[in-house]
Amino acid sequence: VRGPSGQLRLVHPVTMLLSLPNSGTTWIMTVLEAAQKNKGCIAGSSDSLHPNCNGLLMKELSKVAGAPDHETWPNIFESPPAAAMDLLFELVKDQLHGKALAEVQEMRLTGYSTAGEPLPSALVWPWKGWMNPKHDVTRIGLVLTKEIINVFQVSKYLEMRHRSGLRPAIIAFALYRHRAHCFPMSNSSRALCKECWYQQILRAFEMADFSNDDAMRGLQRFWLSRARLVGGRQGPSGLVFAHLVAWFPLLRAQLFGLRVLDYARLLVLNQRELRKYLNGTLPGNLIRSPGVEALARSFEAFRVDDPLKFLAKRERSYLALGAEPFARAAIQEMRRLQPEIDLSLFSESFLMTNSKKYGRPMNQLGEKQ
Repeated sequence: VRGPSGQLRLVHPVTMLLSLPNSGTTWIMTVLEAAQKNKGCIAGSSDSLHPNCNGLLMKELSKVAGAPDHETWPNIFESPPAAAMDLLFELVKDQLHGKALAEVQEMRLTGYSTAGEPLPSALVWPWKGWMNPKHDVTRIGLVLTKEIINVFQVSKYLEMRHRSGLRPAIIAFALYRHRAHCFPMSNSSRALCKECWYQQILRAFEMADFSNDDAMRGLQRFWLSRARLVGGRQGPSGLVFAHLVAWFPLLRAQLFGLRVLDYARLLVLNQRELRKYLNGTLPGNLIRSPGVEALARSFEAFRVDDPLKFLAKRERSYLALGAEPFARAAIQEMRRLQPEIDLSLFSESFLMTNSKKYGRPMNQLGEKQ
């Protein structure tokens, strides 16, 4: 929306992508950006709730959120009061809007993007009215951020807003990557130890106060009574359990409106199946813009060369870890503790479940049938 002099007025809600480390969030952000380009641009950012990455709100975030590589790591499973979460999300939303507007206004004044690319003369102030707004490359069509650590707080926020009958300040959706496609992880970078992140997430889970959450408290007792038997936090079973226990609140948040996309389906479904899947899974704002058609084409364009081979290789590597029996026991405990939650994504991976259709049949031991 423009004022009389051509300045932008941002009215878009903030869309937040939720997931965990090593789950393909950078890939899906690229897909969304490419799909949106014909309907304006994306005002994208990452780690808005990460105390170590959001300097402007570090003090506020440090009270209710945490990060594995920051002294606030015990807060990863914190359950802050509703008023604190309301204020925090309003601050984050205003920060993202302000940053996006400031960058666009600077582009329109100087005639160059933040990356140094020249803008068409019709878009440089003063506003000339020569260009159809639909072709304005500075038009913001989507305000998007992602969070891969403090997902528990977001799930609790969605639950609190739902129970109070109020609309959340953000539109959240999640990207689920099955444990068989997530582990083992590469730790080739010394500065970025993904396994260390999961170990800290599990450590925070062990110390968390779940006095008001029976299901999470039951899972905490389940883990603490068996941790030594499966190698503790450093063992493969510990890493996989950290993945499950961090995803459990997100799958529970589906009861409160959270939409969850399956990473494997985004890689292997054909165009017709993918459009149908996206139409039934995406939040409404993404269905409208960039739209299902554009997203389906973008997902196909940014897939790996041979998705089936890629997923099958990942599954063989995962099954060699020997962590699946404990993972299945943990999932069974989750179903016992909260049977109303749909945990179907925790079952066998999409490729294993549809092995006959996709031509790579594998049993639970990873052997060819």
